[in-house]
Amino acid sequence: MANFKFDTKDILSKVNIVNVVKNYIPLTKKGRNYFGLCPFHNDSNPSMVVSEEKQIFNCFVCHTGGNAISFVQKKENISYRAAILKVAEMAGYDVSSFKDAAVDKYFREKKCFYDLNYLYTSVIDLSSSADALKYCEDRGLNAEIRQKFNIGFAPIDGEKTIEYLKNIKDDDGTTQKYSLKLLQDYGISNYKNGKYRDLNEGRITFGICNNFGEIVGFSARKFIENEENKDAPKYVNTKETAIFHKSEVLYNYYNAKNHTKNEKFIYIVEGFMDVIAFYKAGINSCVALMGTALSDKHISLLKNEGVEVRLCLDNDKPGQTNTLSIVKKFNKNGVNFRVVRKNDLAKDSDELFTNHGKDIFLEKVNDLISQQDFILQYYKDNQDFSGDSGKKAFIKQVFAEIINLEDHLEIQTYCEKIAELTGYSRTNVQKEFFRNKKKLVQPAKQQSNHDETMDMSLETSDNAFSYNSNDYVITSNSLKRIYKLERLFMNVILKDQELSKLCVEDPTLTFINPVYNEIFFYIKEYFSEINEFNVMDFIDYINNTNENSNDMVFQITEITLEEEAKLKKEQLQKFSKELQYEKKLYLLDKRINNELNDEKKADLMEKKRELIKNKKEYLGR
Repeated sequence: MANFKFDTKDILSKVNIVNVVKNYIPLTKKGRNYFGLCPFHNDSNPSMVVSEEKQIFNCFVCHTGGNAISFVQKKENISYRAAILKVAEMAGYDVSSFKDAAVDKYFREKKCFYDLNYLYTSVIDLSSSADALKYCEDRGLNAEIRQKFNIGFAPIDGEKTIEYLKNIKDDDGTTQKYSLKLLQDYGISNYKNGKYRDLNEGRITFGICNNFGEIVGFSARKFIENEENKDAPKYVNTKETAIFHKSEVLYNYYNAKNHTKNEKFIYIVEGFMDVIAFYKAGINSCVALMGTALSDKHISLLKNEGVEVRLCLDNDKPGQTNTLSIVKKFNKNGVNFRVVRKNDLAKDSDELFTNHGKDIFLEKVNDLISQQDFILQYYKDNQDFSGDSGKKAFIKQVFAEIINLEDHLEIQTYCEKIAELTGYSRTNVQKEFFRNKKKLVQPAKQQSNHDETMDMSLETSDNAFSYNSNDYVITSNSLKRIYKLERLFMNVILKDQELSKLCVEDPTLTFINPVYNEIFFYIKEYFSEINEFNVMDFIDYINNTNENSNDMVFQITEITLEEEAKLKKEQLQKFSKELQYEKKLYLLDKRINNELNDEKKADLMEKKRELIKNKKEYLGR
């Protein structure tokens, strides 16, 4: 096929998702669907379902789903558009003549950062950069390390750097490749005192690579303090662009991922120099956060390596507080990890290696503790243990972190360690823990008992619909019923062409479940452009419209794989009324719980009683 066009609907219609997925993982057919080990988490029992009929995939463990294009994008960690080209090739398209303005701009930006890095890494070896070179050598950044980590120097005269980029011609040799506007859009140039100058001028540059080793940005460090730059920030970082998103990039990941399987671990540190310290010590599997919070995408990258993650942030208070924050995220996401024990020898890994050498460095970074020991040590370090008040405050802080634990063995371990640290008996510590836990769950239990008096069922047909999602914390039976009804409507909208249009045109239909509400917004947008609904195409529509579509796509694929509700128009109208009633009741409950004025609360409770009293009339029964 020649003259390839950027038509994802056509591409998806000509490719079989089963064949696409089989290029990456083995699949076994069971009934109508195929099953395999999910490549997006540490899967030991096949949890990924691939539907040939629906042309979608879904993992019910790590909550990942999508169509053939999204599978390739996630598996290869590439952009959605690059994944389209890959799937198009699998479908037999000739993509060699492919031209698309957005994709062309995307690759042009990558080439620009490559050209800029080439300049920076070349300039640092010139005599005019003697101060920069001396700084690097003094910090142990020799030529081999500079080459490996793309370390360079941005010339002091930033105007010349911009001129250099402006003079690079297009592939045909006639057109300016990078205009001044493009250089501003990329976050490279700055207009100052009537001139365009390089934002990084006069700084040591650290090239930041994406997961494939392509330069997508820079962090530029001030290395000389003088009167002119004393108020300038220590680091200047490339802004977020089409190719650079901090939430998706871990510094040095592109190098580290090639070593994790052999080293059986991956370290997380705070800065570039910390990563380089590990490299000097012979450890290649190390990444840095680059001054940003650990995102869900970062966690996904780390989990995909399938090895132990080792947290080694700074030893000061901010570093340890950040470690605690990440420990909580790792626990929530089921990450296999340990923490490097805090030491008093140095502030960070770079200082530890520089001041104490390789042997001490390796001894300290291999001194690993469990998340339990870290949490206990963190709060112990912030309390005075000389009296009972400090010990009790410590216990209270630790309980706040672990109160939601259900594993009795883990609770017992914590209580034993708390007892050992404080001198209290394990029995008393454990009794206090369960007393606190009981106080936490009692109000929720009372609310649940209250809601049970208003229970209702959702009968449709023998083979119709069942609610089976654990994605949200549901605090009352009332909210459970709402989510169950909303799930029913999502099932109908995604599977019944005729009734889905009625739902879209119903001005009263809204969703309390935030993910469903977002899906419904895009469904209405989709129907305004395309009259027929197709789940596979709709997933593509969302992925092209919203970069943060993972939660929506998972819910769509999960619901699509469920049994069809098979409702008639009259049944749908009946459930629509029930949904409106339940939402009114739920929202009244929320207002009552939040109202502090007794008189207003009494009025709201009276409205609730009236609503319950007139339920049959409201529902038209």
